[in-house]
Amino acid sequence: MQQQLCDKLMHSIHSEIEKSSTRESDHNIDQLRQILTELEAMSTTDNALISYPRIIIDSWDHNDNLGAELLELADLYEKKRPRSISELLLISSTTFNISRAV
Repeated sequence: MQQQLCDKLMHSIHSEIEKSSTRESDHNIDQLRQILTELEAMSTTDNALISYPRIIIDSWDHNDNLGAELLELADLYEKKRPRSISELLLISSTTFNISRAV
């Protein structure tokens, strides 16, 4: 399912890039290209580091359907992404510090 969603969203991003180049879309073309690059990486590997969710959260309308689908994909991808030992230690350390502070 994740691969199908990724393929669908890559197609949608291609369409948005075309619309942006003719000013039919309000999305920033540079942001769309960055998102497309990350989607392509996500479709070929399970451990790509993605930053496009921050782009969407910071600068897209919160009611944007494409943005919502992209965030859903990012959530699915991050849940499946293998973690390195250092990432796991950082997560557990951060969790410990937060729970200790509460």
